[in-house]
Amino acid sequence: MGNYATMASAAIAQGDLETAKRRVNLARSFARAAGESPETALANVAASLDAAARNALRDADADFAAGRYLEAIKQYQRIAVTMSGLGVADEAHERVRAAQNDPAVKAAMREAQAESIRAPVAQTIEAYLAKAPQNQAEQAALADKMPASTKVEVLRKLGHLGQQFGDTKAGREAQVLLTELKENEQFLDDARQWNSDREPRKFYQLALNYERAALFYEAAVHYRYFVTAYPDSEQAPWARHRLAALEHYLK
Repeated sequence: MGNYATMASAAIAQGDLETAKRRVNLARSFARAAGESPETALANVAASLDAAARNALRDADADFAAGRYLEAIKQYQRIAVTMSGLGVADEAHERVRAAQNDPAVKAAMREAQAESIRAPVAQTIEAYLAKAPQNQAEQAALADKMPASTKVEVLRKLGHLGQQFGDTKAGREAQVLLTELKENEQFLDDARQWNSDREPRKFYQLALNYERAALFYEAAVHYRYFVTAYPDSEQAPWARHRLAALEHYLK
């Protein structure tokens, strides 16, 4: 028990409350097995853990008071889960419930959630939108800075923001950015080309997964569609080979 109590104290000192709580629970179990009173043996460690958790609760309260609702709620939820069984966990849970029932807080959290998605996307495309290239050389240079897969992801996230968070400031800004990008032919062409190159690989992988799962009829259906839809793709020869083998097996 002593080792776990010591390790719990070390975890508290490092601010790792989840590990500390787990070690306190282990120490309690060993104390009971040894016929000792866990509350007496672990009184100091338990008090330190409770104090550390309350410090974390105060930090979350400070975030909440400053309007950093998302950060505060995450911390409340973490305390409620990791400190389960302690009074501080119940207090954290009550704070979460009160926040979720406050319309003003819910609206602010929605704005913050939308902004947390929009901000990194905006940073990614900032350099791209900062210039309006007038010739193909400049367009190619800018296009090289952002991989086509990133462009696809940017378009996807902006579209999601506009649809799901259109009532927020970040959502409206996302709609503006999406409109600007859709007017950039180079940007859209790169994204479309990446999608068209990727689609055959995705469909071939789906057929392969069916075959590996011994769903041979479904695999054959997808291989047959693949070789018809993408006859010149890189995977087409393998798909024809697998289709022939499956058709022979299914006869």
